[in-house]
Amino acid sequence: MKEFFYLLFNGITPIQFCVFMFYATGGLLLNLLFDICGRRPESLTSPKKFSIKYWFNDNWKRILISFILLPIIIILFSEIMGNEINIGNAFFAGFSSDAIANLLKRRSLIGGAKQ
Repeated sequence: MKEFFYLLFNGITPIQFCVFMFYATGGLLLNLLFDICGRRPESLTSPKKFSIKYWFNDNWKRILISFILLPIIIILFSEIMGNEINIGNAFFAGFSSDAIANLLKRRSLIGGAKQ
């Protein structure tokens, strides 16, 4: 069973994986915060006053895709980047996973709130 987890997590122990997920979630949340702070109230599709309900309805698919990408990026990080994963790289992976999902949203590959 130990060998199974070693192969499943690509040599990362389950405890390390949990710690990396914690820091990656921090990076993801920071990117979401940047998105909230960078909104334009004068946009035709955005409400004048910020609404967390509207924001969540507009971004729930993006958040879901980001959380699906997190463990995949963490497990495959050493193959993708050529470096061993550490806490800083995990934070970057979380930030990047949401940036990728945001790019997909902006390219209309995943939808947002209905107008």
